[in-house]
Amino acid sequence: MNYDLSIPGWMEPDELQWLYDRASEMDSVVEIGCYQGRSTFALLQGCKGPVYAVDPWIDIMRNGSDNLALFLANLCRRLDLSAWRRLIPVLLPSAEAALAVDAHARSRFDMVFIDGDHSYESVKQDIELWLPKTRKLICGHDFGNPDYPGVEKAVVERFGDAVTRGPGLIWSVRL
Repeated sequence: MNYDLSIPGWMEPDELQWLYDRASEMDSVVEIGCYQGRSTFALLQGCKGPVYAVDPWIDIMRNGSDNLALFLANLCRRLDLSAWRRLIPVLLPSAEAALAVDAHARSRFDMVFIDGDHSYESVKQDIELWLPKTRKLICGHDFGNPDYPGVEKAVVERFGDAVTRGPGLIWSVRL
């Protein structure tokens, strides 16, 4: 199975299939904003290399839940051992994770998927921080979502006509 809709999240089947398809072309992926693992599962099913799941796992729903524990439980029950070994949870906000990558490995990744804080300032910062670390594809979610106009503004401001609309609310730029 390429995705699992029983994992809580907001991504739709066509978006998850797109993530799986793109990840299957990559040797490494960074996901910014993972919530409880719906999109992470699709990325891990596709990518045969490491998938870095970057999220501070704060209680965004303010319901007292431990989102990191839910994330790990959701994936643990559904992933085979090889996929589980490729998962690298990074319990940091995006900006701190980007700095940590620079400090430790100066790594570059084939694909970066941005779906964290949806404010204009945060999306702009995520693009600025992660674009230099991206080899093949930078992409994200909630492009055109009227609840998050800052996503589209930041993406179009940086990439202009190079932006490709995927299914649903997906955006991408091939590098």
